[in-house]
Amino acid sequence: MMASSKLKTAAEVSRELMDSALYAVKKSGVSKKLAAKLFGVSRTTLGRRLQNPRPERHGGRTKFPAQVEDELVDLLTSCCIMGIPLNRYHCYQLFSQVAIELGLKNTACSSTSFKNFLKRHKSLSLRISHASNRKQDREWTMEVCEQYISKLQKLKDGGFLDAPEQIWNLDETAFHTSQVVDTVVGVKGLKLVPSQFNGNAKECVTVLPCGNAAGLQLKFLALYSGKLHIQSRLQDTHNMCYHAVNVSGYMDQLIFANYVKTVVFPAMTAEKNVIFVDGHFSHVNNLLLVRYCRDHFKETGVEVQIFCFPSGQTSRLQPFDVSAFGPMKKKWNEHLRNRRIKKGIVR
Repeated sequence: MMASSKLKTAAEVSRELMDSALYAVKKSGVSKKLAAKLFGVSRTTLGRRLQNPRPERHGGRTKFPAQVEDELVDLLTSCCIMGIPLNRYHCYQLFSQVAIELGLKNTACSSTSFKNFLKRHKSLSLRISHASNRKQDREWTMEVCEQYISKLQKLKDGGFLDAPEQIWNLDETAFHTSQVVDTVVGVKGLKLVPSQFNGNAKECVTVLPCGNAAGLQLKFLALYSGKLHIQSRLQDTHNMCYHAVNVSGYMDQLIFANYVKTVVFPAMTAEKNVIFVDGHFSHVNNLLLVRYCRDHFKETGVEVQIFCFPSGQTSRLQPFDVSAFGPMKKKWNEHLRNRRIKKGIVR
């Protein structure tokens, strides 16, 4: 009975033929042309192998340095624990961005290199995500309450709630410069009643204050809709306002992360800090903010945790919603209503 033998791959056969041709040229004195013809290999490749017996692989590097890969593993693990897991396409973008920052020639991430990354790190794998129902999450049940208390207790045990200087809170609200829609008295039967307002268009301004439990209030963020900063907006602010601009005037991930990095991080004096936020997508689904927190910890040793209030309960648990934004919105809406008609005209 014949013994079964494992078949060789084409790459292994080509490698053996090239080694035989190299041996014939070096040891037997055969010419390169004759050796290439006898063993069926490329004469050009044979000449290169004679000059450099162990050439490096062509193309860009297929993996990052060990330290960078460990940081990527920690980042992906942290995102999964925080409830913002990344899919493979997010990882492609992340790996390409890291390659650009490292100055690598090959900055594109393929499915093969991503699979090899997962093979090198056994703690990670592709899993099926479970999307929770936001409507059900808004219900304040006994289970949600116990989960909220257990998370607070975990922060307490970790040393994040020992002093007022460690506890930070921020939240944003939007103000419209014109009241386009209002309930007015009109002729019965009309669907729309025309009404004029000052300005060319409805503009949205988002305001985000930030402070800690010790009473320190930082400069607030004023986000305007547009493409350019207008100098008049900076007048009489006395450097107590952080200005930003985007197309919509509503908060996005980039502006929120940059505000925390530029304004909040430098004001932290404790080694462990926690920032309480609501469930807005710019707060919790913010990979850039997670990277900023990790980089800040590596550079300064100051640890920052992002804690999200339970969905639908910010009207009870968010201090800015309870004590600040409500009265401010009421006064602002009164101003918009009253500025259309001066006092004394209607009696």
